[in-house]
Amino acid sequence: MSELNEEEIKKNVKDKDTWLRFVYLVVFGFAFYLSIILTFAVSIFQFLAKLFSGKSFDGLATFGANLATYQAQVTSFLTFASDEKPFPFATFPNKDHACGGTKPASGGAACGLKSMSGGEPFTVKDTESSTSGSPYNMG
Repeated sequence: MSELNEEEIKKNVKDKDTWLRFVYLVVFGFAFYLSIILTFAVSIFQFLAKLFSGKSFDGLATFGANLATYQAQVTSFLTFASDEKPFPFATFPNKDHACGGTKPASGGAACGLKSMSGGEPFTVKDTESSTSGSPYNMG
């Protein structure tokens, strides 16, 4: 890295775009925090639905996948990996059951969510074909 002289530092500190990025950092940091709370609320609601009705809600599963995509977009923006501002400056992610019309967990991938390396989608263990009879078997 080249050394910064005093004039360059003064110029960088006065750059309005950098300070605007800081404002966005605070706003999107708060939005990310709220999205984590929302993710937890959705997961508790899904658990209760599964507990009492025996099945989860497909719409909430799709919303959860979209929320995860949004969180990835926010993280990319906050860490300067992307200059594209996420929702509300862009449309909210909308992947409506991209896993062949089934719930994300049973489709083998989280509806098109990409891995952090940008390669193949994250995969989810197929809980339907577990040999032990329990989808939560750790062995």
